[in-house]
Amino acid sequence: MMSPKDPFPNIALVCLAAVAVFLFSSIVKADVEGAVGIQQSLYTDGSSNEWSFGGKLGHTSTPVYLWGLYEGPTAKILGQPMGDMDLFSVGVGTSLKVSRAVRVFIETGYVFTDIELNDNVVDEVNYTWLVSRHDAGGNRNVPVPCAYNPGCYDYQYSVDDGVVARVGVRWELSPNVAVTGSYKFTYLDQEMTIKRPEFEDGQGYWREDETLDLSAFEVGVWYTW
Repeated sequence: MMSPKDPFPNIALVCLAAVAVFLFSSIVKADVEGAVGIQQSLYTDGSSNEWSFGGKLGHTSTPVYLWGLYEGPTAKILGQPMGDMDLFSVGVGTSLKVSRAVRVFIETGYVFTDIELNDNVVDEVNYTWLVSRHDAGGNRNVPVPCAYNPGCYDYQYSVDDGVVARVGVRWELSPNVAVTGSYKFTYLDQEMTIKRPEFEDGQGYWREDETLDLSAFEVGVWYTW
């Protein structure tokens, strides 16, 4: 999916959702527990570190809770920034108290992706990646007439929605403040193509599916109730 990326409305939506959760919890405080917080995500694929924002909401009588999170990493291939992403994740989690102030937790869910492509980078990286892996000469010649020349071939890059999982530890510093350390597993399907502008079935078209690793170490601070 592709759309113009403007992080401020998305962050505003996350903040509004956090306020709504806080107000709701105030109404039924005796039965509802939750948290809102901010995290620093350190991506294992070499993407620059990013802030993420989220919330958790559960009921005191159930062992599971709901969670939601927004983050905005950069998708990279060959070290190049293919595009800026918006990731909205939702799911369920559960935690186990191991001491007075320490809990371990496991979360799983689904991540919805949106990406704004860096067209000049996608043009170059798609060609470099596909030609280096598929050009074998003979009847496997490069299917487009030129290299790194805008307009002489079409290209496409996309990232699919997918599954996310997280395992971590929460330290309760006070009745309303906690810090967390976690590792997030996120592997998303991505597709890249190059083709002739006058593409016909079976001619002038190369594509490849790959896995985009957006796993990350996370350190967060949370307001809890």
